[in-house]
Amino acid sequence: MLEALADARVGERDEVPALLALAHGRLLLRLAGLAGTGADARVRARRAAHSLRTALDVVPAADDESALRTEDRPAVVLDLVDALLASGPEGLAEAARRLAAALPAARARHRSELLARTARLHRARWAESHDPAELDAAAAHFDQALPGIPRDSAAHARLLAEWGQTLLDRTRVGDGDAPARLAQANRAVQVLRSCLTETGSGHSAAPHRELLLGRALVHRHHLTGDRVDLREAEFHLGLAARRTRAPLAAATAHLEWGQCLLLAATGASRLARYGEAADVFRAAARAGRRAQEEATSDRERATAVSRTAQAHHWLGRDYAGAAQPRAARTAYLAALEEWKRLPTGMEAMGEPTPRQTAGELEDLANRPAN
Repeated sequence: MLEALADARVGERDEVPALLALAHGRLLLRLAGLAGTGADARVRARRAAHSLRTALDVVPAADDESALRTEDRPAVVLDLVDALLASGPEGLAEAARRLAAALPAARARHRSELLARTARLHRARWAESHDPAELDAAAAHFDQALPGIPRDSAAHARLLAEWGQTLLDRTRVGDGDAPARLAQANRAVQVLRSCLTETGSGHSAAPHRELLLGRALVHRHHLTGDRVDLREAEFHLGLAARRTRAPLAAATAHLEWGQCLLLAATGASRLARYGEAADVFRAAARAGRRAQEEATSDRERATAVSRTAQAHHWLGRDYAGAAQPRAARTAYLAALEEWKRLPTGMEAMGEPTPRQTAGELEDLANRPAN
């Protein structure tokens, strides 16, 4: 009802009471968050930004009781920036202007909240430009924001997760010398460990944070060869996979867990590890198929198909490594069949790709028989 009432009055900006525009904008912002990251969420976020902008910028009469109070304005600026960041690339320039205007006079907790949003702005810019400097700026702003957030709050753990993700993304870029990359990886592991310490095992964000720490440990293993990192990563990735409920996220977690198991497949336990990894890749494929059934857009369906095909592809690699060429061929062929399910005009999301699957199947066929 509130949304319909406000929509009916949005045609003339000056006629919309500020408090109604504020309530309308916050409602739409909440609905955008519930809608995920697709086109519908962006549309609602843009509408939320329009109403929140109206609440901030309208000039009320002196005796207008529906006017926005001065002490309420900082919180509305935060909401408006959230809406702009969720609106897509077109909202980034205004978000930057709003943050730049609000930061100089901000104090205490409000300043930390603005710094956190500035970090998210830089992450959004990185997603568009792939400029590592944006990740450096994002990490620095998360670092500055944290001291002003109570350590026992959910917001503190959330910022640690975002900061750790940013540090991990930065070290994965792969530029700079080896000591610098290792220092970045070490910092990412440290921050994500702290995040997980602050996250209860029953928290809805716990599986994703387990996944992030597992990824950071695997990445550090690639830099150092330290198998202790690999064993710890296996533990965290396994927890993430078992505890994730959403099918697409579960498929991703199982894929990464299985890959970690293959990395650990050496020595006397090698064949047993191949067997464990095969079970995990099959679970990934099942989760991917469920995700395909639940997909509501071509992009979601393409991602789900990709994860399913990639699970079969990795199962093929597993069987090939375990010297089971017939089973490997069957798995690669299953991956190729899955790739055919990609929506028209959509490409593979991530690697391996259909070309890589076909190439590895050909390589398998050309191997001499034992």
